[in-house]
Amino acid sequence: MRRETEHGMVVGIRGGFAQIRVTPSSECNACALKRRCHTGEDGPVLHWPANGLEVGQEVVIRTTSAPRLLGAGLVYLVPLVAMLLGAAVGNLHSGDPGALVGCGVGLAAGAFVVVLVGRIGTRRGWWRLAVEPFSPPKSADLTP
Repeated sequence: MRRETEHGMVVGIRGGFAQIRVTPSSECNACALKRRCHTGEDGPVLHWPANGLEVGQEVVIRTTSAPRLLGAGLVYLVPLVAMLLGAAVGNLHSGDPGALVGCGVGLAAGAFVVVLVGRIGTRRGWWRLAVEPFSPPKSADLTP
């Protein structure tokens, strides 16, 4: 598992949660969901417990690649599998028209499951992130 680091800045605090504007990385441009992850004009906004963070403060967001892989699997595979299962069940029940209806119902059910799991995972901390104040490296750390 690869550790990843992103940088951001606290742009506001509401109800005990800091709004952190994340500086988009090159990986954001390659993602098919780049416009759906709370993306603002200058990058995605992450809502995180404020816990001592202040507006204007730079932060570092650390994570592993596992949440991204899990998210990609949920977003792409769950609706696909649900759609295929719905089409198969519909085809067994009433032929081609049933397969078409089953496909649509399965796709909708899969999308609902993705949204539900995403919300539950966010509340329970399944997507492991660490948000820390940014401290630039000391000059001694830069010498080879």
